[in-house]
Amino acid sequence: MRRLEIEALRAAAERNETEAFYALGLAYYEGDGVPRNRRTALRWFLRAAEAGDEEAMYAVAIELLDGEETRREPQTALLWLERAMDRGQGSAYWRYARALIDGDGCEPDRARALEIARRGWEETGEGICAALVADLLDSEEGKGREALAWYRKAARGGDPDAMVMLGYRQRYGQGVPQSLSGAVRWYRRAARQDHEVALSNLAICYENGEGVAPDPRRAFRLRVRAAELGHEDSAVWVAHAYIDGYGVERDIAHGLALLERQAQDDPQVAYEIGQRFFEGQGVERDRERGLAWLRQAAERGDALGQVYLGVLHWYGDGVEQDRSRGRELFEAAAAQGDEQALYNLALAYENGEAGVQRDADRARDLLTQAAESGHGRAACRLAEVYLLGDGVETDPVRARSVLEAAVRAEDGDALFLAAELWRDGLGGPRDLLRALSLFELADLRGHPATTEIRRLRRELRHGG
Repeated sequence: MRRLEIEALRAAAERNETEAFYALGLAYYEGDGVPRNRRTALRWFLRAAEAGDEEAMYAVAIELLDGEETRREPQTALLWLERAMDRGQGSAYWRYARALIDGDGCEPDRARALEIARRGWEETGEGICAALVADLLDSEEGKGREALAWYRKAARGGDPDAMVMLGYRQRYGQGVPQSLSGAVRWYRRAARQDHEVALSNLAICYENGEGVAPDPRRAFRLRVRAAELGHEDSAVWVAHAYIDGYGVERDIAHGLALLERQAQDDPQVAYEIGQRFFEGQGVERDRERGLAWLRQAAERGDALGQVYLGVLHWYGDGVEQDRSRGRELFEAAAAQGDEQALYNLALAYENGEAGVQRDADRARDLLTQAAESGHGRAACRLAEVYLLGDGVETDPVRARSVLEAAVRAEDGDALFLAAELWRDGLGGPRDLLRALSLFELADLRGHPATTEIRRLRRELRHGG
């Protein structure tokens, strides 16, 4: 905003024009034509709100709830939200319901939050309200179908989060028939609104050829846009793409420079740089340089760096072999919930290695934690334990259930084993369509399943 426009707004404010109050508040809130100042923004928003502007009422409430540069006053904020709701401000219903869920300025009350979010949708048609209803219902046992209906309402109301959720459900066949092309359509709709997660998910589809023809350049462009919007994983992805020349002309120096800047705030990126140099992935191999980055990542608490360095010590690869040191690094990462570290420790307890006694119960507990986090090999190993009765009573139902998280994480091995269980009716009903979809995903995720897919398709054609 230009200086003359700011002066014109000030003149209009002196004439008590409500729209000028709100516009000046926005200017100070965003630092548009004036120095950014949240306190000054709040004063102008208050003047507009007191004059009856519902958007300003909402802005006042948000500032009093966030309190980044001003004192938090959640109870006063709720009063402003109630006034905004009375005037039909759709987002106010959503934010008031969120406050009820979180107990922000009031006692937590999920039932009332659900009621208010419903009313917000019915009275304003705001998709964000319908999406909150869907989220609340989705967290309740047995409300999945009703939640799905509300996600569809939210998507009709333009809510991009709901579109992404519907895309996710179609991608995995959760409550709806699985359709990769259907998932792509939902991601595209949300991506048109510059939704960073939708852009990232759509890029993955183009990268892997899921529901669309593979297109590395399109994937790169989508990731760049997601990164511009603040999607951190996409920013890292773009840096690696420059190093590998994936979807863009190769520029190793530029990619490394981007990664090194990101590593200042994110130790996981330091790990990724270290891995590249240690293994010579897309860069000239330099093990010492790689170890320096890996040690930096591990010392800064990055679980991936700790696991990688632990493996190097375990096998004596580039460092002196010291399995006790490797186990210590695995324990540090496992304390953060890292599934690979949990799996590695489970194997140590299974075999009685690295200074620990053999302990099948401890190993099974660690495998369970890793499997619940989505670790495919841990889930498969644990499922085998229950299928074969290895130290426990045979339990195919349990075997199927322990694979669920790894299936959601799209681990190829877990997808394949789960498909076999569904195909053979082990641990639950036989479902050839579900088995087929799992085999197809397993094949996409690197576990060859062409033979199984062909056999199932033939069986289904013949009414198996």
